[in-house]
Amino acid sequence: MPSDLARPEGIDVIMQGPNYTWIPYESSGRLEMDGSGKGFFWETGARLDIPMGGGFRAYLEGGYARQAVNSISGSGGELQGQSSESWEGQWRIQKETVVAPWGTLDLRTPSNRQREGVETEEFRLDLSGFRLRLGLSLAF
Repeated sequence: MPSDLARPEGIDVIMQGPNYTWIPYESSGRLEMDGSGKGFFWETGARLDIPMGGGFRAYLEGGYARQAVNSISGSGGELQGQSSESWEGQWRIQKETVVAPWGTLDLRTPSNRQREGVETEEFRLDLSGFRLRLGLSLAF
C-alpha cells in the first residue's frame, strides 16, 4: 500500500451509506460504467469576419446549440477485493447521504447501477447553451 494512502494510526475511518460500510484506507477496487443513447441536435448562429490582410481574417461567431440526450443506458461493473459485480441499466441520478467522521454529505450522482434503498430521479444529459467564439482564419 502506498504511504500516502496509509490509514492514520488510532483513527477508525468509516463511511456509511444506505447499503454499505466502507473503510477507505483498507479498500481498493475499480468501478466502471458505460452508456449510450440517442438525442436531438441543432445549432444556429452568425459570424462576423474582419479582413486583416494577407489572407488573414479575425472572426467572431455566436449562436445557440440544442444538444440533449433523454435516455442513456449501458453496462457497468465493480471489483472490490475478491468480489465482483456487473449490471445493465438505465442511467439515473442517485440521491445518497454519506456519513463520515468529518460530517454528512448529500450526493447526487449519475449512475446506471440500480441499488435498493437508494432514491433516484430522471437523468438527462443536456449540453445546450449559447456559444461565442473569437478566432483567426487564413484563406488559401
